[in-house]
Amino acid sequence: MNECPLCRRKPNEIIRAANALSDEMISCLICGKYIYSHTLTNAYEEDVLVKISHLMAERHLYKNSFVLLTLRKDDYPPIVYASDLDQQGDGWQSLKTIREEYRKRMNGEKQYNSNEIFYETIVIDELLSTYPVGWDIFDRILKNIAAKLPHPFSSFKSDGIDNDFMFSANDLQKQTALSLLVSMEYLSIIANGPIYSIAPAGWRRIKEMAYDKKFNKQVFVAMWFSPGMDSVYTNGIKPAVEEAGYKCVRIDKTEHSDKICDKIIAEIRRSDFIIADFTGNRGGVYYEAGFAHGLNMPVIWLGKSSYFWNSDGTKNEEIHFDIRQYNFIFYKTIPELKERLSNRINAII
Repeated sequence: MNECPLCRRKPNEIIRAANALSDEMISCLICGKYIYSHTLTNAYEEDVLVKISHLMAERHLYKNSFVLLTLRKDDYPPIVYASDLDQQGDGWQSLKTIREEYRKRMNGEKQYNSNEIFYETIVIDELLSTYPVGWDIFDRILKNIAAKLPHPFSSFKSDGIDNDFMFSANDLQKQTALSLLVSMEYLSIIANGPIYSIAPAGWRRIKEMAYDKKFNKQVFVAMWFSPGMDSVYTNGIKPAVEEAGYKCVRIDKTEHSDKICDKIIAEIRRSDFIIADFTGNRGGVYYEAGFAHGLNMPVIWLGKSSYFWNSDGTKNEEIHFDIRQYNFIFYKTIPELKERLSNRINAII
């Protein structure tokens, strides 16, 4: 195979690695870096594979994350770390070993490094359920065009935007989409060719979409579920998040199980950013923050001063070395936390 199995372009890397599912690793400039099984291409007709390539291209445009595509939810854990996948000199680990390594990480038996590469496991049918229909397709195309432009005043030709970002199977469909966006006054034709630019009404619509997202999306909170932290969440984090127009989501469990972890992964994926309070140095918080960070999702890093420092200024507990470089909010009081967190949220939205 000399082409990406989804978009049919020549990828910049193909790594064949035999395992129980005969999976291969693909690195494609359009679809991103992903792992897929040959059973995937056999399970779907060509028109469905085209839709998958559209969604993968859009995902790669915004997240630039590594993906493991699967037909069944239980084939792999919700995320798979590259180091757990590779078996030096002998292909990939067995699925049983991959699941066991995942269990060890969730139970804190295996150390987590925030710089590790990991793959998000995505079930194909769940991915396909996000394909735009009706009016939504115009919003998604407009947003993708804006993301591809280096500057708001930049112009582009039809061949300057790949078909996949336009949810188009061919050049004719792409040209039809561009013509409709012009008729909606979202795009303007500024020169023969034609050469397009995003019109004022288009930028207004993009702003409206961002505004809608602010009030319809959520923030995931990762923290230690200790009674001593209840006030931190109730009186500090939650009101700061809600005053900024977001819904606050946290999973109130002290231990991870496969089922609970699936829920956590799903909620993080739905979130605009994550707030991680490392008070208690809980392994789950490191895991959830690392997962979000790997998705290029903003993370707000918190910690209670009295947990990490003694009253005389000496250190009591250490933040793990691989996240010390981030801009933490260390707070002494709940009002201080709420004020500083509000300022940080307003700075990133």
